[in-house]
Amino acid sequence: MSRIQEKAQGQTKQAVGQMVGDEKLVREGKDQVRKAEGEPAHSDHGIVRNEKAEEQPKDKQRAQTAHKTDAKDSVSKDETRK
Repeated sequence: MSRIQEKAQGQTKQAVGQMVGDEKLVREGKDQVRKAEGEPAHSDHGIVRNEKAEEQPKDKQRAQTAHKTDAKDSVSKDETRK
């Protein structure tokens, strides 16, 4: 299959997926278009889907503690603006 055909097929998958509400088909179409254009395939950015198709972080424990800080050790907002 030529690059043009591959890209057209991917764009078709995207359009059909959007019309029927199938996110998986939309992602497959986007990946196929990227492949045809020579770009790397889709990255999950650390997000996966569970059995209910809900987005979840790959490393849930790390994600839950990543933004927590200890109030005693943190600098106040006013001090950072000096």
